[in-house]
Amino acid sequence: MFNKNAKRGRQSFIMLLWFKHCEKYAPILLDQIEDDFVRGHIIEGLNKMKASGYTEIVKKYTNDKTTWIKNQAKKYIENWKIKDLQLLDIFHLLSSEQNVQECDATKVK
Repeated sequence: MFNKNAKRGRQSFIMLLWFKHCEKYAPILLDQIEDDFVRGHIIEGLNKMKASGYTEIVKKYTNDKTTWIKNQAKKYIENWKIKDLQLLDIFHLLSSEQNVQECDATKVK
């Protein structure tokens, strides 16, 4: 997405997406999260976008050597871990209900 030769110059472009209505761009930003120059800005952006569903990706940065990045990662995990687990529970519940319905349908035949 971004030219890595720009180094820190990309940070301001990421900051342009720090709004709730830009949540749909979170997956595109996450493609760049391994980059040291923009990692913190991406995680802070996820917090500001209120983009849920990325706790597994962000979790490994809760021990980042840069304090502000570590704090942003912890904040994200704190805000979304329970909600992400609830979404997973709902997904598993729905898929198990679908499996039960499929089993019942095969018994009827």
